Amino acid sequence: MTKQLRYSTFMLLCILLLAMFSGCNANIIKAVEGTQISKHQAETLTLEKQSNSVYTIELPKGWTIETVGQYTTFGFRAYDPAHPERQIFFYCKMEPFLKSSGAKNEYRGMANLVGQYDAYGYHTMADALVLNKTTTDYFFSIFNDYTSYAKKYGISHNFAKLNNIKIYEKFNSETQKIPNCLDNSIIRAAFTSANKVACEGLFAAQINNKISYPSPATGRDLGFYCAYNIMGISAEAGEFSNLQDTLIKSLSSFSFTQEYVNQAVKHVQEQTEAILAQGRMMQGVYDSYNAAWRARQTTYDVLSEKRSDANLGYERLYDTQTGEIYRAETGLYDEYYKDSRLKKIEDNDYERYLKNVDYYIYK
Repeated sequence: MTKQLRYSTFMLLCILLLAMFSGCNANIIKAVEGTQISKHQAETLTLEKQSNSVYTIELPKGWTIETVGQYTTFGFRAYDPAHPERQIFFYCKMEPFLKSSGAKNEYRGMANLVGQYDAYGYHTMADALVLNKTTTDYFFSIFNDYTSYAKKYGISHNFAKLNNIKIYEKFNSETQKIPNCLDNSIIRAAFTSANKVACEGLFAAQINNKISYPSPATGRDLGFYCAYNIMGISAEAGEFSNLQDTLIKSLSSFSFTQEYVNQAVKHVQEQTEAILAQGRMMQGVYDSYNAAWRARQTTYDVLSEKRSDANLGYERLYDTQTGEIYRAETGLYDEYYKDSRLKKIEDNDYERYLKNVDYYIYK
């Protein structure tokens, strides 16, 4: 090949590459003066192992973990201090939950009779919540109320806040059941965080008929229910679908150390069995949560995305030429981009709503 031919070939390649890249640039929407457009980078979490004499767990880098209780009352909440909506939590047990309003009234009567000197815990029972439905979903509908009750009676812990919780779906859990289990389910729910951020999560609990005993006066059951293996993962609604797999991996990595199990053996047998059961149960968490996520209805994915947009002040657009998805601050489309090739995504356009966001438009 002559030098002239090589030079001509090289120049032809340069021209082709320039034309190709020029074509690509032509397809990118240019920011209108007064606004900015940035490429969306999906958030990723890197897990790191943490361990001590009580437990081992793989947590996202930079997260904080806060524990409470011991043995069957042990629990933890782990979260991102910069984005506390990103969280996982687990509690061995929450109790008591009364079986009827009538039982609650009887305990109130007993509490009034004994007054301040309450050796039998009548006041504690009188203030306990009534579990009107023995289901996982009902339990989470009163989760905030229970955490307030727990704090009133001395449990100092930074529980998750599940404000305005709305349960979308319910799935059977494949995790090992405890004895006398009335419901063992995973729910998918939307809620508002303590910071008033729209969030989404997967939550699980096993409802147990802990004890039954009749009232000497009325025959009414004054026993109570208990929730075991309470756990959850959540994040801001707009990013939950991207983070949920890592959050599930982190939660399912939790286990008690053999040293801690040995300590439990020195205490009551119930606590030892409960902790060993927790280990067996955690082995199935990852598969159960993933199965629930795969079985979800995409209709609720769209509702979650719309809820997130409305809460954060965004509207969803798409590029009519490239099909790329834009998330724009509310009002910017009508003010700056109405005459561009960007168009608003229609409410019934589920296919585009389920696509990942490619760009953000903001001032």
